Amino acid sequence: MSIDYIRKTYGLTVKVGDQVSIRKGAGTWFDGLHGKLLRAQGQYLVVAGETWRGNFHPADVEPIQKDTP
Repeated sequence: MSIDYIRKTYGLTVKVGDQVSIRKGAGTWFDGLHGKLLRAQGQYLVVAGETWRGNFHPADVEPIQKDTP
């Protein structure tokens, strides 16, 4: 599936290259980690941190809230 299809289906606001976090309670040891959204692979999103990479269901990926002064 394409990233556009996944974004539309799951109502995601993140795009490829954005910093994202893995939702706490996702059921993996990646819970709460931050990384960069790389691409879609099948029905999953590929997210990579500094020392890790994984495929995650779109419901487990959240945008990082940016603080605006």
